Amino acid sequence: MKITEKAVTTRFTIVLLLTLAWQMCFVHPVLAREKTLTAQQYLARMVTTYKSLNSYSSQVQLEVRIKGQPPIPKMQGELQWKKPYFAAIRYRQSGESGRAVFDGKHLWAVSSLHKGSYVRQPTSTTLGTMRVLTRAGLVGNGIGVLLTHPESVHLVATPKSLSLGTKTTLKGAPVVTVISQTGQGQERLTLTFSIGQKDFLLHKITTEQLTNGQVLTMHETYSQIKMNLRLPADVFKFIPPHGAKQIEKFP
Repeated sequence: MKITEKAVTTRFTIVLLLTLAWQMCFVHPVLAREKTLTAQQYLARMVTTYKSLNSYSSQVQLEVRIKGQPPIPKMQGELQWKKPYFAAIRYRQSGESGRAVFDGKHLWAVSSLHKGSYVRQPTSTTLGTMRVLTRAGLVGNGIGVLLTHPESVHLVATPKSLSLGTKTTLKGAPVVTVISQTGQGQERLTLTFSIGQKDFLLHKITTEQLTNGQVLTMHETYSQIKMNLRLPADVFKFIPPHGAKQIEKFP
């Protein structure tokens, strides 16, 4: 079979194109995949994601350990939040179960440890969500900050304090750890953010605080996360238990 000049030229072109494609994928990997983000960029993407949320829900778990002291029972709960300031949580911890709601004007709360009474407190819109979370022990630099004032994360995790940790999976979700370390000597604070590689949501935050030789460690974990879902209005309504007495705070 006679090989024409046109056939040779065609084959040469195909080989050249295949060679270029091979080089793009293996010799020049930057051209084949997205550039790896820095720790600061991951944190910024997380902040931007939470600023854009209209609603949020997740299962939450809190573990607290104080070195040298007996373990504190885990808290587990279900958190729901809606812009601009509505929040609700149901939680369980050891022998206690409870619910807290902020409806835009008042904090409402009930606890199985204080049957026959409920709390009703006037609360500002700037503090409502944080006070709901505080009822369940969520007082760290995690979800409360991100839902209410996400920009303030940068006040704690400053650019100079950041480093990029490992990539792993957390309950099936691929995450990357961003570590913030501040302080020195006997006063140190380490925050480890586990940020979703795909959704840029916070899946876990570990707080380790050293104060005067005492080490406090808190793990906040968030799973079954849903964004911008439709939450019925009655999620943020509180109906006092029949016959219960209204009080300003639990004893």
